[in-house]
Order: sequence, then C-alpha cells, then structure tokens
Amino acid sequence: MLSKSLTISGSSTVVFDKVFTNAGDAYDSKTGIFRAPVKGLYYFHCTFLSVGTKLHLILMKNNNRLTYGHSQKDRDAGSMTGTLALEMGDKVFIQHYPTGSEVLHDSYSSFTGYLISTFGR
Repeated sequence: MLSKSLTISGSSTVVFDKVFTNAGDAYDSKTGIFRAPVKGLYYFHCTFLSVGTKLHLILMKNNNRLTYGHSQKDRDAGSMTGTLALEMGDKVFIQHYPTGSEVLHDSYSSFTGYLISTFGR
C-alpha cells in the first residue's frame, strides 16, 4: 500500500512502501520490484485511485508490458490482475504509463502478489 499520495511521471515504477506481509522478502519496498524467489505460477493484483487527474498504470514482467489499468477522472478507481508463470529472478512491478504527471491516492492504492504453485525444473 502507499503510505502517502504519490505523484508519478514518465515511466516511473510505483513504489508501494507500506508492506503488511512479505514472506520470503521477494518484494523490495525501496524499488517497488517483486523478484520471484522460485520458478512457479504467481498471482498479482493492483488497485488504485486517482487524485485530481486521470491515471495510467501497467503491470510489468521484466521489461514486458502485460496489462494496463487506468482511471478516467479525479477519484476514479482502477485495477489490474495477472496470473504469471515466472522463472526464479523474474521481476514484476507496476509502472506508470508516460502520459504526464498523475497522482495515486495513498491508502486506496495497493499491490499484492503470491505464489500459487511451484514448477518442476
């Protein structure tokens, strides 16, 4: 979750700095990046609320855009979900789509992910 509202621009990574559970320390609250600790199937979900602007975000896997989420106006909510097959070390994160400066509302914006099952070698 965000501890305070966040203004983002360019292709910035959204850093969700308020962490409730981080079993295995796969999520880095300083960079906003989740690194898969093991090869497996993972689930990710992001919800967000814009403040004063539209908002455009992307669920990223390494350098690949997977899905987009947006809100159209002030105090509009959006979300993104993905079930991903990851290799150990793959990175998953939320990136801003470069449309100008936009604002995410603090406690209404969150990012979660967890391992569903591991894959054999």
